[in-house]
Amino acid sequence: MRIYLAGPFRNVDERTRINRVHDVLRTQVWPGTAFAPEIYLPHKFLVLSPKASQEEQKKVFDENTMQILGATIMMAILDERDSGTVWEMGYAYGKRPVIGVYVDHTDKMSVMLSHGCHKIFNGIRMLEGYLSGLLDVGMDIPKETE
Repeated sequence: MRIYLAGPFRNVDERTRINRVHDVLRTQVWPGTAFAPEIYLPHKFLVLSPKASQEEQKKVFDENTMQILGATIMMAILDERDSGTVWEMGYAYGKRPVIGVYVDHTDKMSVMLSHGCHKIFNGIRMLEGYLSGLLDVGMDIPKETE
């Protein structure tokens, strides 16, 4: 199983959040499989400098879209409204299951995001419980949507 883990990583809080989810995913076996998944974190492989050329930007774009298509599922951190993450989710929708994770916040979610996800976990503990087989969570869409 391959997971494309999308989320913002512009500051320390965002990097900490995405790394927390990464750590949970790499130490647990996904339900229905016999091993921990391979996880692709875009910011671990391809980071652009502020002065990146158009050619460098295109290379990163092409690699990330190829990784999304090669993934079994797309998992997205939803705590921040990051345009790159939202674009990646939209690109993956219809091609891969999209799973949303709120790590620290439980803000109102837009209808398009909530219904574009196959599963939504409201907190890291819910994700951990699902992966360890302790919770059988289904689609957990927040009651209030924008």
